[in-house]
Amino acid sequence: MSPSPPLGTVVDMLSYLRQYQALGWILMISVMLAGLNFSFGRWLVVHEFKSSLTTELVRLVMGYFLVCLGFLKVLDLTAFVEQFRSYDYLTKKIPWYGMVFPFLELLVALCAISGLWSTGAGILAIVMGSSGGLSIYTRLNAATPTQLSCGCAGAHLKLPLGTMSIVENVMMVIMGIMLMA
Repeated sequence: MSPSPPLGTVVDMLSYLRQYQALGWILMISVMLAGLNFSFGRWLVVHEFKSSLTTELVRLVMGYFLVCLGFLKVLDLTAFVEQFRSYDYLTKKIPWYGMVFPFLELLVALCAISGLWSTGAGILAIVMGSSGGLSIYTRLNAATPTQLSCGCAGAHLKLPLGTMSIVENVMMVIMGIMLMA
């Protein structure tokens, strides 16, 4: 299904983990920004959430995480669309979807952070995450699998299409459900 970590040597394992280093930094920055919302009296949040502290923290972390990923996609939009088209079903059928995807992702992220338009953003996140996850799962289980790069972190980071790609889409669906709650 996806490239699994080589079990040969420690050097091989470190090399495998190094490809995901950028995602680790993005997650760390997202957690720090979400923490700032709590530390500074939530100045960055426009709307007070009516939910538990844990739910709110998850929304903020996922929101900031998607802002970072969306930004990376927009940096080289043409290259992202080309990469995305290689595995995304909707982009193959509706070519302009690949061009608007990063902006829709940024919209969902900003709605999660601000607490505005939560229901609409939740529905959008569920549709985008479900469609992307199914596209990736189908592509990974194709009769003739090929090594593709995931567009989840833009075209600059050459992450392999695999388990992490599906996890990102599942997290987007979960975030969508949380936004609608």
